[in-house]
Amino acid sequence: MFLSVPGFTCRNILGCGKNLFVVPTGSSSNSLLKDLASISVRYLNSLKVTTGTLFGKLCTLLLIWLTTVLMNLANMKKHHFAPLLVLSFCILFFAPCTLLAQAASTDTLTYLKPFVGKYQFTDNKMVFLQITIKDGHMMLKQLWDKQEIPFRQTSELEFYNDERKFPLKFTKSKTGEITQVLAFNRDQWNRVADDYTPPIKKIIKLTNNQLTMFVGKYELKGGDGDADDIAEISVADGHLSIKHEQDVTNLFAVSDLEFVTEDQAFDVVFSKAPDGSVTQAVVNNKDVWLKSK
Repeated sequence: MFLSVPGFTCRNILGCGKNLFVVPTGSSSNSLLKDLASISVRYLNSLKVTTGTLFGKLCTLLLIWLTTVLMNLANMKKHHFAPLLVLSFCILFFAPCTLLAQAASTDTLTYLKPFVGKYQFTDNKMVFLQITIKDGHMMLKQLWDKQEIPFRQTSELEFYNDERKFPLKFTKSKTGEITQVLAFNRDQWNRVADDYTPPIKKIIKLTNNQLTMFVGKYELKGGDGDADDIAEISVADGHLSIKHEQDVTNLFAVSDLEFVTEDQAFDVVFSKAPDGSVTQAVVNNKDVWLKSK
């Protein structure tokens, strides 16, 4: 005979044919098990355990089982008693540990949630990063290349990635809302609405003569002159092409002196000398590249 218990079914002897538990058959046993199941569900719900999950179903079954054992100790055989003591210990020990782990996970998600959102780079309004929660940790996603970087918390508003030696420092408003994040102790990012989209700059067409003045080698100002401090600009298919080490990036004009990448995640603004010759390029309002003469 099978009995209906919330979320699963179990045999009324709960012993798979063995006399582990002496429970009278009949309508009274149905009522008893249903009452035990109802009490177990209410108890687990009070501990914030979802009885619809596999863990919740197991806890409910074990509580019914243990209660039935305690009610029938006098009828149990001696060789059944030791295993049940071990089982009872496991229930009392491991269930609270699982509940504590669930509670800790919930607390972590609750604490990290205020940081979740979209942030805009102050030096380039077309560049964004997204802060999310993944596997119980803060995750930074660079939206321009989809790269994800995990962070551990070091203080109330500070996080750190050990592999990249990458610090994050958040700023909180007077009302308690997270408004900014400082990356690498220098790059400022302002929080924006998750659905915010910046206006797209209009691409214009420059003549080959206009593009040719930008052609040449550029060296990073303040660099040590190594290969990673050298970039070369050329003309290709009506736009500029910049080669930096092994990477080649296309640049499209939005004005006579300003260019952007295809996704407009990066912009390059050139400067001219009084004689009209190009002297330097500034990338994302920060890095200055001097043109070689």
